[in-house]
Amino acid sequence: MPSIKASLAFSTQNALSYPINLQKSFSGIVDSGHAIRSKVLGVAQGSDAVTVAKANDKTDVAYLYVCNLDGEKENYIHMYVGTTNIAKIAGGEFIFIPAAHDLDFKVYGTAVGQLIEYAAFGVDDTQAKLG
Repeated sequence: MPSIKASLAFSTQNALSYPINLQKSFSGIVDSGHAIRSKVLGVAQGSDAVTVAKANDKTDVAYLYVCNLDGEKENYIHMYVGTTNIAKIAGGEFIFIPAAHDLDFKVYGTAVGQLIEYAAFGVDDTQAKLG
């Protein structure tokens, strides 16, 4: 079965009282996905927000990546589910999360026209319909 692999490495010599060097990786089973570059038109939760992961599009977990391509750190992308903000992504930052398959994940920006890159992968729910 096809899979997606993700890895993260971070280190610091002076942010803590001791050096740290962590490396983690993971592989998840997927059979479909998409990667999209898009402008964010909304500046608040609502109809202009971009849906980056659609509820019930996947049978289980959806692996979700969102990157704020804005060059200004202060131009944030806000990710939310329902009415709850779950992430604030500064310009140049990204997130990768396992997302609940039965929730819509949406984003809006602090400015109209911010550019984002996002991807969602998982096992397709063949019963899912657009709409």
